[in-house]
Amino acid sequence: MRAGRVIREEGFDGQYGVIRLFEEGEKEALMGQHTLFKPVGRSSKDRPSPSSREQGGPVTSGKVREPKKGVSWDDPILGPLNQEQLQAATHLGGHLLVVAGPGTGKTMVLTHRIAHLIREGEAKAEEILALTFTRKAAQELEQRLVSLIGEENSSGIRISTFHGLYLELLEQKAAEAHEPRALRICTEEDSLRIAYQVLSSRGVARLSPASFLQELYSWRLSELLGRANPKPSPERLSLYSAYRERLAGLNLVDFNELELETLNLFLNEPGFSQRVARRFPWVFVDEYQDTNTAQTLILKAVARSGAVVFAIGDPDQAIYGFRGADVSNFHRFSEDFPGAREIVLTTNYRSSQNILDAASAIIKRKGSLRSVSHSNTLIWTVTCSTESEEAEMVVETVERLMGGVSYFSVDSGRGGEELGTHGLGFGDFAVLYRLNAQGDALEEALSRRGVPVVRSGERPILERYPVDVLWRFFQAMLGKKERFYLAAYEELLDKYHIRPPVVPHQMPDTDSIEELVNWASRVHGLDSGLKEGEEECLERFRAMAARFQGPLGRFLSAVSLERGIDHQGLVGDRVALMSLHAAKGLQWEVVFITGCEDGLIPCTLFGAKEQEEEKRLFYVGITRAKSRLILSRSRKRKLGGRLIQLPPSPYLNSIPVELKEELNRTSWKRMPRGHQQLTLF
Repeated sequence: MRAGRVIREEGFDGQYGVIRLFEEGEKEALMGQHTLFKPVGRSSKDRPSPSSREQGGPVTSGKVREPKKGVSWDDPILGPLNQEQLQAATHLGGHLLVVAGPGTGKTMVLTHRIAHLIREGEAKAEEILALTFTRKAAQELEQRLVSLIGEENSSGIRISTFHGLYLELLEQKAAEAHEPRALRICTEEDSLRIAYQVLSSRGVARLSPASFLQELYSWRLSELLGRANPKPSPERLSLYSAYRERLAGLNLVDFNELELETLNLFLNEPGFSQRVARRFPWVFVDEYQDTNTAQTLILKAVARSGAVVFAIGDPDQAIYGFRGADVSNFHRFSEDFPGAREIVLTTNYRSSQNILDAASAIIKRKGSLRSVSHSNTLIWTVTCSTESEEAEMVVETVERLMGGVSYFSVDSGRGGEELGTHGLGFGDFAVLYRLNAQGDALEEALSRRGVPVVRSGERPILERYPVDVLWRFFQAMLGKKERFYLAAYEELLDKYHIRPPVVPHQMPDTDSIEELVNWASRVHGLDSGLKEGEEECLERFRAMAARFQGPLGRFLSAVSLERGIDHQGLVGDRVALMSLHAAKGLQWEVVFITGCEDGLIPCTLFGAKEQEEEKRLFYVGITRAKSRLILSRSRKRKLGGRLIQLPPSPYLNSIPVELKEELNRTSWKRMPRGHQQLTLF
C-alpha cells in the first residue's frame, strides 16, 4: 500500500467497485503461519490481464471481454465502459437515442459521454445543457461529472430540471425587455388548494381539483398549438379564468403555466430558439420516456435551430402517464429528430437472470436483458390469509435471510442460514406496494419486532414536517397582504399544535438563507424534540439553504420546482418501505412486492387504469431486486376501512413456472453452526 500498488476496480450502476491490495492467489499464499512473514514475489505474468475483467464492472468469473481498440483500461472515462456503452459515449454525428433498461448503466453512459466530449475538445462545458426531471437526478449528474473531470472542468455545464430551465429562460426574457419579473412558483400542493377554492366558490362539486387542472392545461396547450379541439363551455372558461386570475393576484405561476409560457417563446418568439441553440449546441435529456408533448416540442425547436440532442431512457419504465408523460415520444424519436441513431444497452449489472426473465415475461418483451450475475435463485411466491399475516411473513423472511435480528429470533430458531443468503443488513431490504395505505401494517409489524424502517412516500421535502411549517412561515412573511399564505401557515400550526411564535414584523437583516432558516427554527421551537426522520428532514432543508446564493423569494421559487419523490432519507441501515412509483431508480439485494392481487396490481379499485402502464410499473418493481425477489398476496385485506377479497394478480401467471417456487413457511429450527477457526484475512 505504501508503494502505491493498490488495485482499483471501478463500480458501475448496480455493482460496487472493489479496492484490494492482493493479487489473485497472493492472499492464499499468506494464509499459513510459515508464509506470514515471508515475502511473496509478484511477477508480471501472475497479474491478471485486463481482458479478465468484465466490461463495465468488477471481475466476474467465467466472463472474458475483448480489448477495445484504442481505449486504455486505465482511462477513467472510457475504460470502464462495455462495447455498447462505449459506442454511445463516443458517438459522432447527429442526434442519438440510447435505450437503457434497468441496471444497464444509464447515468454512467450519460455522464461519461459529457466528460468525453469536454476532454476531447468537442464541446465546452458552458455549451452543454443536461435536463432531468428531479433535483435529485440533477445533483447526481453534477456529482458524477465532478468525480470524472473535476469541478473546474464541469462547473460550466448547465444541469437543470425542465422547470428550472423554464424559470431561468422566462426571467432572462423579462430582463432583456427591461421588465424584471421575479416569478414566484406555485407548488403542486398550492395549485390543488387554489383550484379547490375556485371550484368550491362556484359550487362545482363533481369535478376534482386534479382533473380541473389537467383540463385547463390541455385546453391551453391546444389553444397554443392552434388545434381544433372542441371549445370548452362558457361555464368552464369562466372557471379557467377565475383560477388564472387567482394565481395572478397572488403573483404566482404554476408548473403548467411555466411550461406553456416557455413553449410559447420557442414557437412564436422570433429568434428565441436560435439563441438557446447557440448557447447550448449540446442538449442531453435523461429519462426521455417521461417527456410530455410540450417538452418534446421545445426540444424539436432547439434541434431545428442546430442543437444536437442526446436522449436516454427506457420505454419499458414509462410509469408517469398520469402526469402527462407520453411514452410515444420515445418511440417517435427518429421521426422527431431526423437522422437520429439508436443504440440499445443489453447488459444488466444489477439483477439475476431469473429476475430479468420474469420481468420481461410481464411486459412480453422480446428477449431479456443479459445479466452478469451468477445467481440462480428462484423467485418466491407466497399466499397469506390477511394483510397482517403478510406483514408477519415479511418480518420472518427478513429475519431468516439475515440469520436473526434479535436474541429472541436466534434462540427461537427464527433466524437461520438455510435460505443461503449471507452478509445482509437491514438496508439491503425493500418492501414495495401499490398504494401507500398498504405500508401501515408493514411498518407496524417491522417496528414491533425491532426492525429499523424508513418509509418513503410521494411527498417532496416541502410537504414534510417540520420543513412545511418553515416553508409556510416564510411565505406568510413575504406575502403579508395575502390571506392565502397566512391561512395555510395557521393550518399547520393547528395541525401540529405549535404555539404561534412572537416574531417581529421584519425578519433579521441578513443575506444568508441559512441564518434565516435557523432563526425561524428557533422561534418555532423546532431545535429540539424532533423525531429522527423529522430532524433529518430539517437538516437537509438547512443544507439546501446553506448552498443557496440569493434572496429569500428566489430560494422559495427554486425549491418549489422539486416535483420528485424525496429519497434523501433513505440512508442508514434500515428496511425501506415505499410505493412502486417511489422505488423507481433505486435497487436492493432483496425486494418484497406485497399486495399482488387483481385490483391492486393492476390497480383498478378506484377506476380503470392504463393496463400497459400498470404492467410497466410492476416491471419497474421487479427490476429493483438484485438477487432475491418475493411476491406476496393476501386472500383478504382491510383497505380504506373495509374488508375486501381479491383474486391473485394476473401478472403472477405471466411468470414462467420454472422461474418461481412457493416460499416454504413451515416451522424451522436454528441451524447448528459448526466450529470455525477465525482467519487472519
